[in-house]
Amino acid sequence: MEIYPHSAKTFIREARDALERIKNGKDMDDLQRALLSFLNAAKHSIHQLKVDFKNLPGFEEWYAPQKNFLKNDKICIYFWKLRNEVTKAGKKIIVANGITFSNTSGHDIHIPGPVILGPSVGVLVKTPKGNAYEWTPRKDIVSKTTWKFSDYPEGYSETSDPIELCEKYLQSLDTIIDSFIGVFGGS
Repeated sequence: MEIYPHSAKTFIREARDALERIKNGKDMDDLQRALLSFLNAAKHSIHQLKVDFKNLPGFEEWYAPQKNFLKNDKICIYFWKLRNEVTKAGKKIIVANGITFSNTSGHDIHIPGPVILGPSVGVLVKTPKGNAYEWTPRKDIVSKTTWKFSDYPEGYSETSDPIELCEKYLQSLDTIIDSFIGVFGGS
């Protein structure tokens, strides 16, 4: 019988995919949905590991220190609570703190305002036209909402990069799953 955490690894891949969607989110709705997917997939990676292997001889002894780590690591605690607050209480946990603009080559650019943004209009820039102004569509400009969490893990400041925190959390979960593979292997 092969002992490999296929389901747990699938959830980790789903969380990584969601993290990529977070990195590329265009607006708050994209970010909220991707973050919810990330939180759910990350949480289910460890949950599924426990469900699939709880009856495996030696699993409980191996899992005890992993469980202790999850209960004491500030980032793991933060994301575990965050998932519950988002899914059970509907808490909005990210806030916009700006918009960045780039050209279609991906280079950041500065656009003097005012600017109109929207899914149906893209980027419209107010440009002079004689003695008046007009809103000009700029298909060569891409906008991206910059964001932060509404609160942060204990010991982390609001200047902490939320993407890096998500990556640290995933790395912790991946390390636990890889430890499982190392101990129980492909026997």
